[in-house]
Amino acid sequence: MQRVLGELRPPDADAPGVNVLSSIPANACDEPPCFAFFQGTSMATPHLAGTAAFLHGLHPEWSASDIRSAVVNTAARGVLRRASDPSLIEANVNIAGAGREDVLNAAEASVGLSPVSVSFGAVPSGSGDTRTAQLTVRNLGSAGANWTLAVNGGDSSVSFAVSPASVALAPGGSAPVTVTKVPVRG
Repeated sequence: MQRVLGELRPPDADAPGVNVLSSIPANACDEPPCFAFFQGTSMATPHLAGTAAFLHGLHPEWSASDIRSAVVNTAARGVLRRASDPSLIEANVNIAGAGREDVLNAAEASVGLSPVSVSFGAVPSGSGDTRTAQLTVRNLGSAGANWTLAVNGGDSSVSFAVSPASVALAPGGSAPVTVTKVPVRG
């Protein structure tokens, strides 16, 4: 988790960080070539940085926001195992984020969102508060495209609306979108 202005935020995406086979300096082994298994963020972070560098080289016209969106919104879901019981898949978005990076899917992304995710913050149960967030949808592809927009997830205490309900964009085109969180009254 990352701390942003005093607020804990879930990770955007995960990367391999356990049992990663990596090269090591020749003076650290008996006979080169030298390799060892490593764990932790010191392994996951270079994966994500390398993915971003690869995507920048492949799509130099993409902004940093486009690259981040491509990585997050094409991540493989349902693959992160729970630390406490590796036989179970981690479903908590506060731990798993959007999922594990998928470089091929990110390279083939056709749409970007900025910001890549939105948070409506802590809303007291039963408060009846309606909140909105603004984001931009951008066509990353080389042809015009139409997208139907929707929000999935949440629980029975809240619903979401997206306006407009669809966008048609030329290559490189973008459009503003409003996402509204509406409490469900019981």
